[in-house]
Amino acid sequence: MITFHDLIGQLGKELGLAVPRWDAAGTGAMLDVGGVRVHLQVRPAVGLVSAAAEMASLDEWEPDLLGGLLQANLRPAELGGACFARRGRLAVLVRSFHLAQASPPPAQLLQELVVQCLGWRGRLAARHQPITG
Repeated sequence: MITFHDLIGQLGKELGLAVPRWDAAGTGAMLDVGGVRVHLQVRPAVGLVSAAAEMASLDEWEPDLLGGLLQANLRPAELGGACFARRGRLAVLVRSFHLAQASPPPAQLLQELVVQCLGWRGRLAARHQPITG
């Protein structure tokens, strides 16, 4: 089975990514994929990888933004296996996969997540206004 560190190396080669920033435990890495920050986290005991693409800072948007995103989770067909979540003060789009079941390949899953994230960012910009000082 491929390891998490192997996966990050493979993604770097396939997507032409810069060296990732690893967390202290070595179970998480931050990547910049097509202008979207993506945090990858592994649960080694089960081989599950979660990719969280940053959507928006909750501090910079209207208070109802997160509620609107979470409501979209009720329409899973629109999200293609991903879901919205809150990660600290960020709204993120999350997709998980098993290291052993790489079909489609992780690089493709990551690219699809980034495309989805950018599409939803565009939808947000059309519906919500950022908070200005």
